[in-house]
Amino acid sequence: MKGLYNYIIMYVLLLGLTTCAEHETVRPVSNDALVSFSTTIASETETRAYTGRIDDVDALKNVSDGFGVFAYLTKTQNWTDATSGKAVGDAGYPLPDFMYNQSVYWGTQYVKGVEQYDWVYSPPKYWPNTSDNVEPYRYISFFAYAPFVSLAEVEAQSTCITAIPTTTDKAPHVKYTMRDGTEQQDLLYASCPDAKRTGNGLIEVSTIGDPPDTETTQTYQRVPLTFKHALSCVDFYVQRLYNEETFTGQKPDAENHTKIFVSKLEFEETSATPIYGKGRLDLASGTWSDLAGKTGVLDDDRTMTYPEANFSNAISGTAFAAEGATPLQLITIRNTELDKWGKDGFGVDDQERQLFTGSGSLFFIPQSMTITPTLTFSLVTRDDELALNDLVDSEGHKYVRILNRVEGDPVTLNLEKGKRYKVLI
Repeated sequence: MKGLYNYIIMYVLLLGLTTCAEHETVRPVSNDALVSFSTTIASETETRAYTGRIDDVDALKNVSDGFGVFAYLTKTQNWTDATSGKAVGDAGYPLPDFMYNQSVYWGTQYVKGVEQYDWVYSPPKYWPNTSDNVEPYRYISFFAYAPFVSLAEVEAQSTCITAIPTTTDKAPHVKYTMRDGTEQQDLLYASCPDAKRTGNGLIEVSTIGDPPDTETTQTYQRVPLTFKHALSCVDFYVQRLYNEETFTGQKPDAENHTKIFVSKLEFEETSATPIYGKGRLDLASGTWSDLAGKTGVLDDDRTMTYPEANFSNAISGTAFAAEGATPLQLITIRNTELDKWGKDGFGVDDQERQLFTGSGSLFFIPQSMTITPTLTFSLVTRDDELALNDLVDSEGHKYVRILNRVEGDPVTLNLEKGKRYKVLI
């Protein structure tokens, strides 16, 4: 998909039809006729980050395939007139026939032999001629989302984005489905309806104001796309599971004897409303619709479970075989060995620690939910005096493990798009 491409300038020689033939050189298409993009990320109270999170334009540039664009050429009709009174499956509803899921990514291109970084895509598209006597101007409406997902990924439903415009739903939209654990994606959207190219090569965009009969027009060098966050971001922290001094006046972790390993976080929606895990995002308005539970099973669409593989190394790891295993044996702590005891798990202190790996954040479709969190963790103590204990590492150190399960108080989250929340357990 990516790669360098040159703009090929073609000179056409027109032969005169008079008895004295003359050659006329047609000037090449100027670069201002090429459809190009500029991007910004909307300033929000607290935004996001990355596998996940896309905080700013630099983060967007780091997305391998950038963002996807749907562009509708509606000729002399603006977007409102072209879509008013038409259902998304009607024959008269506009089609994204100018750009369809076009990947626009940050890469290199050559302009007049000079390599430069820019938002690039292929094949290049050009603005319609605006001096046409029949159609004095032509509107193009652009709608975008990030991160880009290929059509093959959409069809395979291998990402959170599971649908894009089709012949039965031509409107600019994506459908989003939560995936298991932390395999989630941030989702951004942007729109630039009713763009047209003026005679001097600038991009003119008209915006209907409030009241509706007011209209402002601004000009740009490029199609302006201001991305906004469509999801809510939630960070989970754990704190002070134990914070007690020993008889010697030292904290247990100071003696490097006791560590805590979180193995599971569950939370249950305690109201009758399911946790929404599916929905349709309108790229034109940024509104959600067709909301549904994260599964089709009533017993499961109000519960979320995150096992230890989702947690950061510092607070996760199975120190021992599962309950009931015979005999109980020490096994590998995730990403490290039990022999490196002092470098994994966390001590019994009152420090807040973010629970999840990667960006540390979970993403949710905006909704209101009341959840009751339950945390499962192991309190593991090294005690070399346990002569009859067979939980021994390769250096002969002995351990005892206490499995704990604590339920927190219900907490109500009124999740709004583009906002970030903190839950402390």
